[in-house]
Amino acid sequence: MNTSITIHISPHNLYKSRLFGESTLKHTSDTLVLMVDLSELPKDVFILQKGFLFIYMNEKKKRCSVFYEKDMADERFVKGGYPIEFQLSDALSDTFKLLGKPFELNYLASSDEFLLLQFDPYLMDDMPLFSTLDGYVYVFMKKEDYINKDFHHVYMIIDRT
Repeated sequence: MNTSITIHISPHNLYKSRLFGESTLKHTSDTLVLMVDLSELPKDVFILQKGFLFIYMNEKKKRCSVFYEKDMADERFVKGGYPIEFQLSDALSDTFKLLGKPFELNYLASSDEFLLLQFDPYLMDDMPLFSTLDGYVYVFMKKEDYINKDFHHVYMIIDRT
């Protein structure tokens, strides 16, 4: 992917997408890291244009999970958290981002995998996960799964710098 979508905390509460917060859907008992209203993403960059993507992580068990909800009648399924907005950027951005290329990764992903999410825990003062990690957290998935909208086989890499 030559483009990434950077994630910024918004000073406005106009957006449905959230960073952290408490999920009312209870997909898992893990911590909600990101809830994305796909209609808020820049157009034609992400394969999905409608619905909601939920990314959860468990720091102790070093795992992540992703859930896609296509049709949601009630959009108030995250309490609290930070409202976020999205912006297109270059693929090598070192910020909290979707897609693109890993900024610094001591791991060689295979050619059939790609970066779904990257974040540096030091970017936030009150990071609820990986607060002592000097490095990045990455979530990868296979391109074929992405094309088929199958988010059951994602995996997380914790990379120390």
